[in-house]
Amino acid sequence: MGFVGTRLMAPSIDDRFFGYLKALMERGIEYRKDWIIDDRDNVHGKMDYDRQFILPKEVPTAFFCNCDKAASLIIRKLEEAGYSVPNDVSVIGFDNFEYDQEADIGITTYEINIGEMATRAVHIMIHKMQNVSYSSGVFSIQGKIIERDSVKTIGGSIPYAD
Repeated sequence: MGFVGTRLMAPSIDDRFFGYLKALMERGIEYRKDWIIDDRDNVHGKMDYDRQFILPKEVPTAFFCNCDKAASLIIRKLEEAGYSVPNDVSVIGFDNFEYDQEADIGITTYEINIGEMATRAVHIMIHKMQNVSYSSGVFSIQGKIIERDSVKTIGGSIPYAD
């Protein structure tokens, strides 16, 4: 499995990249550097379809993308190169921001819980205003996988980590 996202551009991209690495490590799979694809320039952070999204000589069976926009663009790049998504290569995004999609198929993605994130942020700000020394700690907010058309299961079922 490859990863689409430019590391060291945003903490969210790095977090998703490290999650990708952890998932591979937990399964004893070595990551391939040539399967890590940049999706934006590393100066201004703008996505450039022609300069980024460079496919490797050997394409993996799947790509995990740091966002749905990157998933949409890598699908377009794969299809232009003659690959069929998901028959040849599966693609999964992150965020569930459908307005960002340019792909002709629905993108399987991980939906973040924006409502809960906003609720927690407001709660923290209110408590911080009431008590300057308030420390909120770390919160984990659960999202969910939204299954659409860009992923094909190969080799039987996929075990999910807890």
